Amino acid sequence: MIREPLKPTGCLDHYNYFEVTPCVGRQYTDLQLRDLLKSDELIREFAIIVSHRGVVFLRDQELTLEEQKIFTQKLGLLSGKPKEAGLHVHPSVRAKAPHIVDEEAQKDPQAFLVSNRLWDTYFGKQKTDPVQAKKNRSGASEWHSEYVPRHFQ
Repeated sequence: MIREPLKPTGCLDHYNYFEVTPCVGRQYTDLQLRDLLKSDELIREFAIIVSHRGVVFLRDQELTLEEQKIFTQKLGLLSGKPKEAGLHVHPSVRAKAPHIVDEEAQKDPQAFLVSNRLWDTYFGKQKTDPVQAKKNRSGASEWHSEYVPRHFQ
């Protein structure tokens, strides 16, 4: 089944934003994802903007884990994800760091935490040890993502 691409409606244009670069990235300065949960139209528009801009930056979000899961599921469904597809976390990336990771996220198989606080636990020595710092010239041990979810077929 071939569908027409989703087109933006402009319903998020009243939020303040700027284009980070001409080709990639938009930053919203006053948008709270929690506010988008009230409207499927707003969530769909957000999905379209992410698709067009590649990256969307949001700061100081106040969202519970459950709200994040609802938002993520709706974002996928409203932008074409099959209804039978749920939330997906690759099993190899389950974080188990009870002194850092929120207990609620530890118990939830649909949650995966990405935290800059994990850096100090696992790589903190590299910041202060000159030998370790030289080994990390490429930055490969710093936080980055190589995880790419498989598309549903």
